[in-house]
Amino acid sequence: MRKVIVICLSMLAFMISCTSIDCSMNSTVLCAYRFMNAQGDSVALSDTLSVISSRSIDGNDTVLVNRMTKVCTMRLPMSYAQDADELRLVVTNSYGEQMSDYVVVSKTDEPLFESVDCAPRYNHTISDISTTRNFIDSVVVNNKKVTNDPTTINVLIYLRTSD
Repeated sequence: MRKVIVICLSMLAFMISCTSIDCSMNSTVLCAYRFMNAQGDSVALSDTLSVISSRSIDGNDTVLVNRMTKVCTMRLPMSYAQDADELRLVVTNSYGEQMSDYVVVSKTDEPLFESVDCAPRYNHTISDISTTRNFIDSVVVNNKKVTNDPTTINVLIYLRTSD
């Protein structure tokens, strides 16, 4: 009988000792970009968009978006190992002609600790942003805190108007 009591108490102690921390279901941290016209209205690109990220650590590129059409908002991951993310946005019109612009997002990484049971997560703070000006007129930081909030737009990309 003593063995049964000891086993039951051991099992009860083991069940109580398990953690009950719920990790965030939305742990993905993405930077949200919205395309705007000169009047400040959100617009959808009529051309096909591809986005390539340059990685300075190993010298390779990563395709983040491949031939997306009718895009007005996109959400892209940010790096953890670089102080700045360099994105090449390539638009291709219906004739196959391409134009590209570079957008460089300088940022700081802020580790976020929930629990040892949860996957690591980093929030970011955008410190500076710059662009070339082929089809992009300007870029503006709308919200410098990049978190896992899917409703926040972080960067506004104003498109160049044709003269």
